[in-house]
Amino acid sequence: MTADKNASPQLTVFIGSLEEKSDEFYRKNKNILPHIARVLLVATFLEDGLRILTQFEMQRRYIAGVWACGLFVSSALIVISVFCQLVPAGLILFRRYVDVACLALIFEVFFQRFIYNIAWDEMIPNEFARIGAVLLLLAEACNDANAVPILYKAADHYVDLQNLTNWLQLAGRVFLAFSVEFGITPLQIIKLIVGFSLAILIIIGYKTKLSATVLACWLTLFNFYKVISGWMHNEIMEILIYGFFLNITVVGGLLNVIALGPGTKSIDSKKKYW
Repeated sequence: MTADKNASPQLTVFIGSLEEKSDEFYRKNKNILPHIARVLLVATFLEDGLRILTQFEMQRRYIAGVWACGLFVSSALIVISVFCQLVPAGLILFRRYVDVACLALIFEVFFQRFIYNIAWDEMIPNEFARIGAVLLLLAEACNDANAVPILYKAADHYVDLQNLTNWLQLAGRVFLAFSVEFGITPLQIIKLIVGFSLAILIIIGYKTKLSATVLACWLTLFNFYKVISGWMHNEIMEILIYGFFLNITVVGGLLNVIALGPGTKSIDSKKKYW
């Protein structure tokens, strides 16, 4: 019993020490974290858009076969898909019309599933995770009138921008939780337990920055492990690379959580009034 009683205070002290060190890290890097987050967040869209361009002939023939629509129509669909990835990614990186760019990226997530006729029960968690990262990016951009000029104009008449930002942060955290992968091997089960536990803390906004930091490191570790372990299997490399950049985008979303904090829709925020 004595050991059990001592364990809890020791754990509390350990977590408190981690929070202090992480807070110090955030303060020192608060100006650079959002920039890194943006680069990581658009990584999957840049990779996918450029890959489709390099495989343009193969992609347009595939879509033409799926929809029996002819090469002209399939080419137009691919051009729209590439445009809706590369152009918004560029706008986000240069902080121009981020509100429009984020909407375009969300549209692209669904548009791509449509043109490739992907079943809606396949890869849905991954798509939700990407949408969550985009929503967090939009929430971060709401602090800059030059980055979201349309939202700022709407805020004069129709939108409570601060309230919208808080809801975007909450929705983004919830969608990011879909990045947790299920599996049946011992390693996958450990990854699921750790990832799911951290995701729940991020969703409810409890010790949010620390939880997001640990989950970002956890995902990065397994991201590189998965690619390195499957490097010799050429038949699945394209899937592994897609998953790699998808997880990079999720890490970018987590960095936005770290940079922004949880917002008012969180336990961390409510604790100030307890």
